[in-house]
Amino acid sequence: MFQSLGWDTSGLPTALFYAMRGLKVRGIDTNQSLIDGLKKGIISIHEEGLENIAEEHLSKIQLATSYDDVNQSDVFVLCLPSPVDESGKTVTRYLEQAVKDIAKVSKKGALILIESTVPVGTTERLAQLYAKESGLKPDSDFWFAHCPERVLPGKVVEEMDTNHRLAGGTSEASAELAVAFLAQVFKAELVHSTSASISEAAKLAENAFRDTNIAYANELAKLCTAMEIDVSEVIKLANLHPRVEILSPGLGVGGYCLPKDGWILVESARQKGGSAELIPAARHVNDSMP
Repeated sequence: MFQSLGWDTSGLPTALFYAMRGLKVRGIDTNQSLIDGLKKGIISIHEEGLENIAEEHLSKIQLATSYDDVNQSDVFVLCLPSPVDESGKTVTRYLEQAVKDIAKVSKKGALILIESTVPVGTTERLAQLYAKESGLKPDSDFWFAHCPERVLPGKVVEEMDTNHRLAGGTSEASAELAVAFLAQVFKAELVHSTSASISEAAKLAENAFRDTNIAYANELAKLCTAMEIDVSEVIKLANLHPRVEILSPGLGVGGYCLPKDGWILVESARQKGGSAELIPAARHVNDSMP
C-alpha cells in the first residue's frame, strides 16, 4: 500500500495519479474538514483536468486523519509544508513529526519519499530521526529518498505526466528503490537517480534561478524608468537575439515557493561556510517592487 501524507496543492494530485496507475492509496491529513470534504468529493484545488481524475479515482483512496493501520503500508510519500519563519529559518517540524509518527508504527522494509522543498541535508537528517525512533537500520530495514514535486500551479495535471522527476536517495540502494517505485507511475525515462543532497539543492536551484531572472527584468524596468524609455520595447527588441530571453517585469515575485527557496539555498550553503551575493541581491530587487 502507498501512503500519502499531506494533501495540499501537490499532495492531492500526487495521490490521484498513483491511484490512477492502479496503486492502492491511503491519504492522511490532520485537517478534518479537508478530509470530510474529500470524502464527499469536494476538491478545493482548481486545476484543469483534476476534477475529472478525481471523479473517477478519488473514491478508490482511503482517507483518514490518523496513523491507524499505516503498518500495512510499504511506501510513504510526505507532501508536507516547509515554510520559512520570521527569522528566515525553514520550519521542518511538520516533516519531523510525521517521520516520528510513522517510525513508531510502520513495518520493516518501508520506503519513505520526501516531496517537500527542504534545506540541503534535511532528508539525511530525517532518515537518522526515523532510525532513532524506530530502532531500525537504514538500507536494510528502511530506505529514504528526496523526490521533490516540480509542477507549476495551473499546469499540475499536465506537468505531473511530462516533467522530469528526481529520486535522491540517502544511499545508492535508496535511490534505486525510489526510481523503481516512481517508474511504476511515471515514464521511466523521466526519472533520474541521484543523491538526496543533490536533489534537495536542484529543487532549490530551480526556483532561485527563476527568481533571479525575474529580478533582472525588474531591475531593467527600474533602469528604463530612470532613463524615460519604454522597457517593453527594450525587452521586445533585445529578445530578437537568438540567445536572449528576458522576462517581462512585474510586481515582484508571488506564490509560495519562489520568495523563500533562494534564501533556503543560500542558508544551506552558509551553514557549511559558503556565501552568496547574486541570489540575495535578486531577492532584494524583487522585494523592492511596488
